[in-house]
Amino acid sequence: MIISFEDLKNIKKLNKKIVLTIGTFDLFHYEHLRYLKDAKHLGNILVTIVKDDFLTSLKRDKPPIIKQEQRLEIIDSLKFVDYSILATKEIFEQTKKDLTVNFDDKNNEWLFCFYKIIEQLKPDILYHEDTTCFFDARNFVSKNFNIQLITRKRTEIVSTTKIIEKIKKFK
Repeated sequence: MIISFEDLKNIKKLNKKIVLTIGTFDLFHYEHLRYLKDAKHLGNILVTIVKDDFLTSLKRDKPPIIKQEQRLEIIDSLKFVDYSILATKEIFEQTKKDLTVNFDDKNNEWLFCFYKIIEQLKPDILYHEDTTCFFDARNFVSKNFNIQLITRKRTEIVSTTKIIEKIKKFK
């Protein structure tokens, strides 16, 4: 079910173990599927944040191939995703105003998306790909919230970047 930011607080009232994930999910592929399936096995309710086009462009320096509404609907259609929400530029900007954190936007844009959502949802587990830029922000989150942090090693067997590169070779 696609939900709004305001709906997040109602999920906690269900009194079940909540897992929170985030991603761009551009050109949805097998590794996206594995990531979300693995996350679902960690709790009862899986809430997945899909970054909007602005946030995706912030990290990649280019817009996504698939528009945000379509990416959100793809994620929401998966049977193991219970709730999906779009992380928006507005949430990002509001968080940056509220937080005085010295992280650069490009590598830690997810923190500015997550923070307000974590604050509202209060999940039990934050499940994220293990990347070097995630380290400082992970420490920040664990200090400010009572959340179990679980990371997943990125396999790079399949990635959106590799798919794009492969397509370019067909020209």
